[in-house]
Amino acid sequence: EKLNRTIKTQKECRLITPFTYEELQSNKDSNFYRQRIKQFFFERNLYDFDSPLRRDLYFFGRDDLCQNLIDKHLTGQSASLFGLRRRGKTSILLSVCRRIANQNGFASIIDCQLLYQLPWHTALHFVARTINNDHHAKVVINEDEYSEEKAAIVFARDVDKIHKKVRKSILLAFDEIEQITFDVSFGETWRDGSSYVRFWHSLRSLAQKQDNPITLLLAGTNPRCLETPFVMGGDNPLYGHVKPEYIPGFNVPQAKQMIETLSSYMGIVVEDDIYAYLVREFGGHPFLMRQACSYIKSELDKGTQKRIDRLIYEQSIARFNEGVGHGYCELVIGVLSEHYADEYTMLTYLARGDTSEFELLAESDPTYTQHLLGYGVISKSSSGYDFKIDSIKKHLSLKEKYKKINLTDSEKLAEIGA
Repeated sequence: EKLNRTIKTQKECRLITPFTYEELQSNKDSNFYRQRIKQFFFERNLYDFDSPLRRDLYFFGRDDLCQNLIDKHLTGQSASLFGLRRRGKTSILLSVCRRIANQNGFASIIDCQLLYQLPWHTALHFVARTINNDHHAKVVINEDEYSEEKAAIVFARDVDKIHKKVRKSILLAFDEIEQITFDVSFGETWRDGSSYVRFWHSLRSLAQKQDNPITLLLAGTNPRCLETPFVMGGDNPLYGHVKPEYIPGFNVPQAKQMIETLSSYMGIVVEDDIYAYLVREFGGHPFLMRQACSYIKSELDKGTQKRIDRLIYEQSIARFNEGVGHGYCELVIGVLSEHYADEYTMLTYLARGDTSEFELLAESDPTYTQHLLGYGVISKSSSGYDFKIDSIKKHLSLKEKYKKINLTDSEKLAEIGA
């Protein structure tokens, strides 16, 4: 009973099949053990992870990316990590911090969903207190000293004291960075830029010190804070300091490692071709691929088959894309419709077949395709532009079905008839 409760609340826990002493000592037939193992082993849906991964047990395909971020920290460089929603940003940050701690280093994650609710000087106190508590530095941090006039100086002093205690550079990973970005944040003083400028000037001055007390890792869905040179008529403190980097999608070997491992735990066999189909359909987006596999598993559970072949894949993916897949696609690309309206409009042109309109805009300003390529939604070749995530193409094609422009008379009649 306790294990059942644990599994429901902690999806990342290991696969455990429980038996009591009495059950093991009595003469049970083989079917009893088979059913118990099936109950606690094969019936769990390991594809369906919707929260950030806090352990490495089910963390796949990001070792090189994590190591690259750690190497930058160890050499005193700041870094960034941007991607569409559910791309795994928070899971990567958590893994980077775990790995740094395992190497006797120091790293802290700062959730910007909390910072935007605070004025900039109180936000600095929150950051200093978080570092102090995370690494047990036992430095006395007085909140009363963090006034608007003194906060920057007091923050620099307190972080310097913590740095002398731990004797190593501390990685500060800011998650959901768009929450404290000008023009985007929900907080008024962050949105108008006044809190943003003072906060980041204070942090940048520390990150640039010769002894590297801190390095920065900025993560989120919107890299606006690194792309805009001026804020409030002055220089943007982050512009040129950190280069925007995007999370790549899984390639076929990475997708195979994740899906094959999870499938084998559940007694499901996946044919080799399926991994390439999933990468093409979902652009290597790990969340979308896992949700699709979760849907396929629910279809398998209706019968006795435990094998994902091409036929069951095609039937299940068609139903997935027609149903719940639309909601997942909208969730993933919502950042484009929210923050990059022009790019989102271009994406709808490409989805409904208006390629000439898309290419006309792409040629007029290269920055229009910069985000779409960075987020991994489209790809560019000598032949032109194409969707990298087929499921998003289908989602937008359905959504924009009757919005195609420059139709011939026969196409207009066909559309009216439909």
